[in-house]
Amino acid sequence: MFCVKCGKEIMPGAKFCTGCGAPAPEAEQPAPQPQPIPQQVDVKAAKKAAKEAKKAEKRAAKAAKKAAKANNEDGSKKPPIFVWIIIAVLVVAAAVAAVFVLHRSKTINVNDYMTVEFTGYDSMGKATVTIDESFWEDLYNKSRFEDKSKVKKSFTSHYGPADYMEEAVGKKISYDVDPEKKLSNGDEVTVSWKIKADSIEKKYGVKVEYEDTSYTVEKLEELKEFDPFDGIEISYTGIEGDGKASIKVVKEDAVYNDFSYSSSQSYYLSEGDIITVTYAPSYSEDELAEMCAEKYGMVPTAVTKDYKVEGLGHLLKDSTEITEESMSSVIEDCEKKITDVSRLSSMEEMQSIKYLGSYLLQEADYSEGNEVIAVFECSVMLSDSDSLDTDSFTFYTYVEINNVSINEKGECGYEKILGTTTTTVQYETKFDKKFNYYGYEKEADCKAEIEEAIDWYVKYYGLVTSNTFGEAL
Repeated sequence: MFCVKCGKEIMPGAKFCTGCGAPAPEAEQPAPQPQPIPQQVDVKAAKKAAKEAKKAEKRAAKAAKKAAKANNEDGSKKPPIFVWIIIAVLVVAAAVAAVFVLHRSKTINVNDYMTVEFTGYDSMGKATVTIDESFWEDLYNKSRFEDKSKVKKSFTSHYGPADYMEEAVGKKISYDVDPEKKLSNGDEVTVSWKIKADSIEKKYGVKVEYEDTSYTVEKLEELKEFDPFDGIEISYTGIEGDGKASIKVVKEDAVYNDFSYSSSQSYYLSEGDIITVTYAPSYSEDELAEMCAEKYGMVPTAVTKDYKVEGLGHLLKDSTEITEESMSSVIEDCEKKITDVSRLSSMEEMQSIKYLGSYLLQEADYSEGNEVIAVFECSVMLSDSDSLDTDSFTFYTYVEINNVSINEKGECGYEKILGTTTTTVQYETKFDKKFNYYGYEKEADCKAEIEEAIDWYVKYYGLVTSNTFGEAL
């Protein structure tokens, strides 16, 4: 305080001025002020406020002293009233500054901690937004809230300030990315924030600032394309109205083999029908494109393709359509059937199976299926492991084949091989071993049995026949 007469500073507690001996004025007591609700105090801010208050007090004292000195020089004993007004203003300003520093909210801008990354391929890119972990740590350091000191004690080497703050506030900070997928180079992506800033500030004393921002997509790799139908072949078998489509993958690349193919229709096909083949039918086009781009760096040019049914055959109508060339694949299957039913032992070896010709039976109006009876000559080599003797035997047999057809390429196919004759013939070798076979010792015997059966079918079922074996019936 200062002497009201001479302006000299009076030490705290002194009763008289040491300059002029005048009694020291009694210190005025400030009117009581309403007290704010206690809050968690930021220690650093409190120290700063106290420091600012001390500076203000010193400035006020210095101003008062200067004014008193000027007053003495003018011969006046009492400082002018404006001096006391200046002092009061400075003291109040210091107090207000202290309160503001103590209780104002700190700020943090989430954009400063955000990164946007574009990954994938051009036209199939994806935007990923990341908030750096340091945001949560800095948010914690700037915060003030009840029990902060208690929370701090719970931190471990595996759970720290960033973990706590993300857990406590993470649900109040979110964003939208538009668009997020199917991005191409040059596209514009906008990140829009959804932040409950008032709620965070009220509880933690930190104001989270943010700004919606746009970014330009760049540096996405070029995406290659592939045709999934280059890796397959479609084949048609069967006859008109009862055709079958088969899909076969002919390339080894994973992009063709990792996914399946399906057909809109696989059975009961007719010549000229259109079927649609679908690549990877279990996935939507978007899912498939994303998977292929990620796994192979390529996307399919299409997922469906139409195919025209071609090359279906018709049921044989006359034996003139049966030749050894047209029946080649059927004959191979018949030879295998003969070998299988013969059940040859280690002493037997099939030397040859020769196709001799066929009989054809069918409805007169061709309304139903047909049956072909193919005749074969079989030669077997026989040997004795003990005596080392050898011998040979020739027999004749036939195979019944159901619904034989021929396509526009002149190739025969069939529905089913019914079996061979059940008649057996026994042969005794010169080294006294006996072997049995399904067939006949003589060609004429084989022919006679076949034609006897055909006569019965013609008589009782009205079937018509033609043949390429023996005489015409």
